[in-house]
Amino acid sequence: MAAVGLAGWGALFAYSTDRAEARRGVDVDEIVGDRCSYDRRTDPGRTHVESPRYTVDPPSGGPHSARPASPGFKEPAATPSDGELVHAMEHGFVVVWYSPGDSAVEELRALARQERGIIAVARPGMTARIAVTAWGRRLLCDSVDVGQIRRFVRAFAGRGPERVAI
Repeated sequence: MAAVGLAGWGALFAYSTDRAEARRGVDVDEIVGDRCSYDRRTDPGRTHVESPRYTVDPPSGGPHSARPASPGFKEPAATPSDGELVHAMEHGFVVVWYSPGDSAVEELRALARQERGIIAVARPGMTARIAVTAWGRRLLCDSVDVGQIRRFVRAFAGRGPERVAI
């Protein structure tokens, strides 16, 4: 019964956010393009927990650490935990996950300086070359298109369930 309730709330959340995106003029198809996929996969919940674990990789929501990650480009040795990144998404930040050693690292570093609300982090072992996540939304791409990432950020930054100034 609880699982049905959670599934129902998830469907309601997706429906209400789809309507809100349409009202704001967000065209998800334009953001996705032809070399990316878009989904709403996320772990349920929003509570603070000691050691969160995620079934969705990279995560786009769920229980998370008490401390959020700060914005900006993060060197691989200074990558915040998934729980800190998910908490930042709850506040409305967008996380750009890239494969370590990717040739587009400098472009992503520049993008993180130019756009408010971005946290760029290396993610070893991703199946996609790059992933861009906001609370409850994931864009998974085989190529790096900074314009496409920028459109996702502008559509979804500042839209987390716990909005703070970005």
